[in-house]
Parts: sequence; structure tokens; C-alpha cells
Amino acid sequence: MLVRNIPPGQYSYKKKQYIPGTGFDVDSYMANMKGNIYLWQGEPEKAVAEFEQVAGRSSSYKGFSDIPADIFGYNRIECFGCPSKEIMQTDYLQTFPFIKPVMNKRELAKALIELKKTGEKDGPEAARANYLLGNFYYNTSLIGYYRHILTFSNTNGKSSKFHNYYSWGGQYKERVPEYYLYFKDYKWNPLFRDHFNRPLAYLQRALEQAENDELKARILFAASKCEQGIFYSTQNDKELNNLKNINYKAREKKRLEIKTSRYRSYFQKLRAYRHTSFYKEVRTNCKYFEYYTTHY
Repeated sequence: MLVRNIPPGQYSYKKKQYIPGTGFDVDSYMANMKGNIYLWQGEPEKAVAEFEQVAGRSSSYKGFSDIPADIFGYNRIECFGCPSKEIMQTDYLQTFPFIKPVMNKRELAKALIELKKTGEKDGPEAARANYLLGNFYYNTSLIGYYRHILTFSNTNGKSSKFHNYYSWGGQYKERVPEYYLYFKDYKWNPLFRDHFNRPLAYLQRALEQAENDELKARILFAASKCEQGIFYSTQNDKELNNLKNINYKAREKKRLEIKTSRYRSYFQKLRAYRHTSFYKEVRTNCKYFEYYTTHY
């Protein structure tokens, strides 16, 4: 019943009530919303079923179409707002022709399903499929370059939706939402919650399947970004989440100590692939990794 009361309209001062607008396809509107949420939750099969119901001009919803294939790539440098051609690099897309250069969310969900099917097999192609899946779910997290795609945002630039991890106390603290569902008028801390273990699980599977060192290096770097996300968002590290009562310098020193000892395992593993060209590229582009390899 709730969704039937959301069509936009105009307020009639004469009748003292809102008059629903004509031509609003509420079924397509809600199917788009639900499909998007299923994608966020890592359930592309359910998402496809919803997106199939998005019809006609409703398919022109902002963010429904024009999704580039490099959503499966990785960002060479960290720069929200910079053009994707300067940031994103895509590998192995030619292996999967069902990934179109530009997609709508229905086609995107179908591509995710096909990648999952391939990833459940064994061998190098399965490894590449799981690598791309890991990239996708990281890229659409709140710290990924394509974070706006699944959050109903216009761009990936600074906004209140992307401040889940901001805390003057020094570490993220999860809050109970005031409202279960809402899609506008965000406060500083939104409802969207990242699940970095999802992309990490795909990447760990890819690492088990991979045979090529260049691919292994790529997987480890992608996994290190998920590990960084876990560092930002974990609620299970009591020491990390209990630093607010010490002064700023001591807190920053302790945070660095915790991060390098417990949240840099994939950086450490990546050091074993210093013979690869990808290692050299990452060390040039990622200052976190350069710092780690220089000091530890």
C-alpha cells in the first residue's frame, strides 16, 4: 500500500489534497528501485526479475542506462570526479562478450549472472570471472569509483550519502537508521552499508583458480582495497573502535599500527609478485602501497 501513495503530483488548494500526476508508471518505478536494491545486496537473479518489469519511457530513469563496461575494471588512481578514461583500467573483458560496452541495469544484472556461472567452474577463465565480480562489488561500494550507480546518485562526487565512515571519534560507528527506507534528504550518515566481504570472497576464489602471476597480482591488489574498506567499517575490532579517548597524535599512531599489522595482509602477499609489471604499476600509482613497501 505504501508504494501506491508515492506517485508525484500537485497540491490542490481547492481540494486540500495532493492530486496524483498522470502517466506515472508506479510499477516500473518500484521495479527499478527493488532491482537496484537486489544488485546492492549481491542478488542479480532477483534484480533481473525486477528490471524486466521496467518498461517504456521508465527505462530512461537516471542511472538505469549508460553504464560502462569499465565498472568491472579497477581504478589506477583515486580521483572521484575525474573522467573514467583517466582513472579506470579494464582487463579480460574480451573473454566475456556478453559484457556490453554500455549497458542498462537489466543487462548489467544478466552479465553478473553469467560471470557467476563461469566463476563456479575451475581454471583461468573462472579466475578472471571472479576477479571481475570482485571488482564490480568493490567499485559500487561507498568508496568505489562507481559508488553512485547503486545509490541513486547523480555523480560519484562528495555527498552526504558517501560519509558512512566519517567520525570525529576516529573510527566508523554504525547507527540505527531513523527510517527503514528513504531515498532523498540524506543526513550526514546514510543507510547504505558496505559489505566488503562480498567482493573479497570472489577475489579469494579467483586467487585459488588463477595460474598467471600477473592476474594473481591484480587479484591481490583488488583484495587489498577490500581489506582497506573493512578497516574503515569494521565493528568487530574492539581495539580499533576504542581510540576516541586518547589524544589525536596518539590515536593516529595507534591507528597506523593497527592498520599495518592487521589490515595489510594482501599488501604483504603482493610483495611476492614484485617481478610482475602490475606490481611496478601499483607501486607507482598507489601511495599506500608505496609507503608500505618502503617502511615495512
